[in-house]
Amino acid sequence: MNEQKLINALSFLSLDVITPFSKELQITPLICDWRTTGLRNVLTPYLEAKTLHSEFQECCGLASYSLRQNSDKKWSELSRWTLGVYLNGGDDRKPERGWSLILAKGCSLMQEQVPSASQPKLKYMQQKIAEENSRIASLLSEVRLEHLSEWDAMMISQLSIEVEFLKDKISLICTYNKLVREWNSIQPIGFQALKEIFTWGKGIGEQTGMRSVDISFPGAWDYSVFP
Repeated sequence: MNEQKLINALSFLSLDVITPFSKELQITPLICDWRTTGLRNVLTPYLEAKTLHSEFQECCGLASYSLRQNSDKKWSELSRWTLGVYLNGGDDRKPERGWSLILAKGCSLMQEQVPSASQPKLKYMQQKIAEENSRIASLLSEVRLEHLSEWDAMMISQLSIEVEFLKDKISLICTYNKLVREWNSIQPIGFQALKEIFTWGKGIGEQTGMRSVDISFPGAWDYSVFP
């Protein structure tokens, strides 16, 4: 696992501000129990010495060692979450990113391009995603720098990130998780219908400036380690 991604995921998991979103962020109970106790015990010496950036490899090693000593299952769940759910940048969760944009733009433009049996399913899916986004946005609107816990303020200061950046990350992860859950809820969809949805999605994506080669086949998120 990339250690830079892992230290960013560990830092994110340690934050108090994400607690109300634990379910939406797909943080399992085992990790919830550990993230504000054992994890903070690992991070604290590096934060206090202000060496989280310069010694992140050692910190990742200590996190792995201490968690494996406690429970291999916890380490497995942490690895799975970091690889399949957390957003660090680059191509992380590329299929979900693409299809969240396509659905947001395209659900009013389906017409005959999408199989009639699939249209209500996709529109329902986008409606549920939009409702979730609105609810999460309302909760995040209350998050301000002056309201952060002492731990969170110290962490984002050392990470050199803004509160708005953190809020955007929470929002995007929640959106992508909701997309996957809703996609699973509208199954089964036949393969021929999936091909037609893919063709429609590529057309919508290209209207938004996406390259056809960057648009994944619908359901590609299931190729990953999403829990």
